[in-house]
Amino acid sequence: MLQNKKILFLSVALLVFGITLGTPEPSQAFSLKLSDYFKSLWQEVLAEEVGEFTPGPIDEGKDPTLGAGQPPLMGEDLLKKDAPSGDFKPLPKLKPLNNFGRQMNGDIKRLDTLIKNGERQGLKMPVDTKNKIQKLQKTADDLEKANSPADLEGIDLTETDDTARQLDETKRDLENQTRQLQGLLRGIKGMEQQLAQFKKQLAKLSKQGLTVPSSINDTVTKAGAIIAAVKSAKNLDEAESAGAGDLQDLFQTLNESRQELELLTRWPQTVKQVDKQLAQLDRALKKAKISVDKLAKKEIDISAIYAKFEEGVKTLKASYATAKQQMESGSGEEAFQTLEDEVFGNMEDILQYQRTIEMMTNLGRFTSDFKTAMSKFDRTLKALEKKKIDVSGARDLYVQAKAKGDEIIALLKSGTADQEDVAAALEELEGLKVDLMESLQELAGDTVALPWKQGKPTQQFGELQPPTDFLKVAPHFQDNSTQ
Repeated sequence: MLQNKKILFLSVALLVFGITLGTPEPSQAFSLKLSDYFKSLWQEVLAEEVGEFTPGPIDEGKDPTLGAGQPPLMGEDLLKKDAPSGDFKPLPKLKPLNNFGRQMNGDIKRLDTLIKNGERQGLKMPVDTKNKIQKLQKTADDLEKANSPADLEGIDLTETDDTARQLDETKRDLENQTRQLQGLLRGIKGMEQQLAQFKKQLAKLSKQGLTVPSSINDTVTKAGAIIAAVKSAKNLDEAESAGAGDLQDLFQTLNESRQELELLTRWPQTVKQVDKQLAQLDRALKKAKISVDKLAKKEIDISAIYAKFEEGVKTLKASYATAKQQMESGSGEEAFQTLEDEVFGNMEDILQYQRTIEMMTNLGRFTSDFKTAMSKFDRTLKALEKKKIDVSGARDLYVQAKAKGDEIIALLKSGTADQEDVAAALEELEGLKVDLMESLQELAGDTVALPWKQGKPTQQFGELQPPTDFLKVAPHFQDNSTQ
């Protein structure tokens, strides 16, 4: 009864062991390692009796003491050549070993299939793997067919355990390589989609007549070529040789260019705005020429002021032409910088000549216009002072401008002032007002209204982010590059 319970316990233990092996995740569906239970069972079988022998009928010439009713043969007696015929019942503990051998044979076949698939993919594996498989398979065959301890005595348990462990490591490594390659290819697919969207946005810029910097196009082309090569890779080594380890840096480079590209999308509206302002200046020049000619008939010569106005407009147009050439050559950032520094940055300095000419034609309104302008400057200064901002420099310019304006008012009231002296004073006043306005803008944190900085920021170029599947494999390339 006790023996039957023990057999039942062992059978249940093996069943649990088998279930444990049969239910892991797909990537670890089987294991070749020998369990502690199996090894202890093996040792027990070698140490204990192997089974029972029930003698058959007594044959003539045989020892009658071996007839029915005699004690069963035990241990090595069963192996003697002169052992009588009869029915042999293997020891119950041998059955789990037979089953384990059968299971091991199945696992070896699965490993062999895994290896063949890996070889087709060019995966790495130890050179002596096939020899180890053959050795372990022989052991599995012996286990499956064992009927007695003698069938097990030729098996080295330690060597078998080592071989099984090594093959199990090979299996895990093959599975890991396969899993990494599959993950890499999934990640590459995601990167290919992102790059395609990026190229689509670049094509839109080209259709608008904008020149994308050659460095950006070169980076896109290089990334695309690597992605195409990696997609054809059969293993991680081929993927690495194709340049997979460079993709992260290339994507980062493209991300760093996004700000420049977003700026390029603002170029059409910028061109429209500059064209509009330059057209307004052309009209202002014509109007100013008429005013200057009228004043000349009154023997008031302000042609020098008009000449400065005209030359300033020509300079703006030349700078604008330079910016457009820079844009066409692919130097977008330089083009915008030229517009900011040489066009919009000089606009107020040039407009002061226009205002001076207008004031000379409307001297009767000078006093009221001047007082209105200075009152506005004073309010701005006081508002900044309330914010504890040091406005001493701007306040000094304000005092100078007010003094110059008062001087002009006095000249106009005198009735005997030389009109050309008035014009010179007006030109000086406008210069002071421009300096004061720029100083106040700087103190308030305001900047020149640039067309490409107006409105809500656009994001036509999305960030390029290597997928998680790719990032999981990326350290493999980095580790190899440092070796």
